[in-house]
Amino acid sequence: SIGCQYGPDMNASTTQEATSYRLSIPLEGDIINQLSNALHVMSEWAFKMRISVDDVETERNVIEQEWRSKQGPAERVRYNYWNKMFPQSSNSNEDGLSSQLYSKRFPIGTIESIRTCTSDVIRDFYRRWYCPERMAIIIVGDFDNAEGEIKGIIQQKFNIELPSKEDIPNCLPRSITDLPLPSHDYDPICV
Repeated sequence: SIGCQYGPDMNASTTQEATSYRLSIPLEGDIINQLSNALHVMSEWAFKMRISVDDVETERNVIEQEWRSKQGPAERVRYNYWNKMFPQSSNSNEDGLSSQLYSKRFPIGTIESIRTCTSDVIRDFYRRWYCPERMAIIIVGDFDNAEGEIKGIIQQKFNIELPSKEDIPNCLPRSITDLPLPSHDYDPICV
């Protein structure tokens, strides 16, 4: 144990473009060992997540409840806002995708995707997109000139071999699709 509790010390959030994990640890005693343990937890989240059928089924109801709790007036305003900011347009990238996806694909998903998504789909997504070249680690604290030692711990914990393209069914290339942002010829006002 590193003295953390779910909620106040460990949490995660997801936006259309990023997933962030936050882990706050007490830096008392052997600070480097505490930090090493915390980075071990972060590397487990980043690369060794167990995504079993049972895990997905257990979380499905939790996520559906979260989705339902957000279906009030504020969500309708947010949906309207995103649709105004990212309207359907002919401006798309080489894959035929437009920035309208921002207004159509909220991170939590649709009720249909929440109810039907399988552990295989989640696992494939996780393996495809959770890789070091897409990650940043930010460490904040009073470490008394231990920068070199901290860098060594990060390299040790996050220097792992990624699954190959052949290991992931229907794997897309590991490139991020740039979506063209709309140019508004009007003032998008949401009321």
